[in-house]
Amino acid sequence: MATRDGRTVPLILVVEDEWLIGEYLSQTLQDMGCQVVGPISTVAAALESLAATHPDGAILDVRLGGETSLAVADELGRRGIPFVFATGCTDNDLPRRFASRPLLLKPLSQSDLRSGLQGVLEAIN
Repeated sequence: MATRDGRTVPLILVVEDEWLIGEYLSQTLQDMGCQVVGPISTVAAALESLAATHPDGAILDVRLGGETSLAVADELGRRGIPFVFATGCTDNDLPRRFASRPLLLKPLSQSDLRSGLQGVLEAIN
């Protein structure tokens, strides 16, 4: 957990390569009372961030340019950090090991995003 204005707030990693979507996700998380790490647009940068910080949860786009965020998802899972995929991919596009992970399909509505993020926040508490 992070501290903001003397309060303890969840620290959420945002991995998204589309700038506008990353800003939208970050702002929505901040509006929900979270502190945000990112948006981060590459797997290497996301893994570096995980080595340096300890987020409470994460939201991941699957496709990041020519790579996927599955290595980041694996690391989050290894650490027991809850996360949600926010992607244009379907659950059929993801490896079976992620079948139980929440999946928000793009384009994201405000209510779907808040609902998916609320699930991550509830898993933290």
